[in-house]
Amino acid sequence: MKDLYDVPRGKAEWKFDNPYEAAQEFVQKHPAFEIAVPARLFKE
Repeated sequence: MKDLYDVPRGKAEWKFDNPYEAAQEFVQKHPAFEIAVPARLFKE
């Protein structure tokens, strides 16, 4: 959503009101959590 705020029918608030920003805010407030890329299950 943060990358699609300026497409047709997109919304300007998506630039800052989106799942990515929510996850970043959550991690900052809860240091027991981290954002990490999961390991690949298959070699593709």
